[in-house]
Amino acid sequence: MSGIQAARAAAYLRKELGIEAVLVEGHYGELSVQVDGEEVINGGALAFLGVLPSLRRIRDAVVAKVGPPQKSPASSQSLSSRRDR
Repeated sequence: MSGIQAARAAAYLRKELGIEAVLVEGHYGELSVQVDGEEVINGGALAFLGVLPSLRRIRDAVVAKVGPPQKSPASSQSLSSRRDR
């Protein structure tokens, strides 16, 4: 995964799930997404050819491992406070 594509995937996970991703440089054409050290996506030979999993597929694999994002009570509270103003 190129650096730009990896950064996009990390930003997507941060935005969609509130997860901070750590980017680790690998070999050319390598794509691996790991959660707590366990691989959830491996691009295999297609990644070497530049065919990468979509951001949605990466997100779904991470959600399958960690569960769906939870809304925090603090964020809903601040949202309702803004409505009251």
